Amino acid sequence: MTISHPSNVKNILASGIDFLVISMNIDWKDDSFFNVLDDLKEKAKEYSHDYQGSIKHFNTEEVFPFAIKPHGTKGFSWILTGADFTYKIAKSTAPNSRPNGMIEFRSEALWRLGAADVLRIALSIIDANEGHIIEAKLSRVDLCLDFIMPEDRWSYELMEYAVTRAADTQPFYHHKRLTGISIGKDIISARLYDKPLEIQQKSNKYWMFDIWRIKEVPLGKKIIRIEFQMRREALKELGLKTSEDLFQKIDQAWAYCTKNWLKFQDRPGLHHTQRSTFKWYEEIQDGFRGVQGAEPLVREKA
Repeated sequence: MTISHPSNVKNILASGIDFLVISMNIDWKDDSFFNVLDDLKEKAKEYSHDYQGSIKHFNTEEVFPFAIKPHGTKGFSWILTGADFTYKIAKSTAPNSRPNGMIEFRSEALWRLGAADVLRIALSIIDANEGHIIEAKLSRVDLCLDFIMPEDRWSYELMEYAVTRAADTQPFYHHKRLTGISIGKDIISARLYDKPLEIQQKSNKYWMFDIWRIKEVPLGKKIIRIEFQMRREALKELGLKTSEDLFQKIDQAWAYCTKNWLKFQDRPGLHHTQRSTFKWYEEIQDGFRGVQGAEPLVREKA
């Protein structure tokens, strides 16, 4: 199997942060906000499904609408799901050994607004409801890049050329059709998968075609997403503790994932000094931009 791409074809369609989780140590003024959440959660329990509510926005003339779950999760008493992000809040007015707040950011918001803006909004809402954020730390970051490759090259045989620190790889098929490849399952893991097929079968994120600025997959090609998931321990090792660290060092984080943790090289079986990285993968290594936001059609189509 020979893997190559014409050097004069630009194959990178988009890159950025596709999932982000922030943990928070919050010092609440008192438990009055908790009483509001308790009342809403009781109504959710009464109706046995999510109950609609709203709280103060950082702009005092606006409110943040959300749906509260009738249950909590893993030490968090309340789960508030909004259009752009989800809060998990513990019933503790002051932080202790564990974070008493967490925010999970939706893919759509990250692509539409950009991580910096959506994070600013989410933290400001906590502040507007008299919660002082002592510390906000990265808990999980998923970096991704979407690229075009020839259809006949999309095969699990691709893994013969992988050089990775991961011990485990697993292919995924649907009716004998390769849908994705999972690499690793520790504090860093990666996935390569057919993004348009995933949109069709699972996520319905057809607005990605607007991000890619194309109407359909080019004939004879595949649009493959390569995505790296980094959890807290890996982020700490890479010096990515806060969102500011991430925004300042995002290119270095991508370089570590694609140059140190996983790469694709020719001549499998030989010593790494006798192998060369494929040109198409060098384009991926150097093609991350992390520029997101200013995509108004995303919300409308989502």
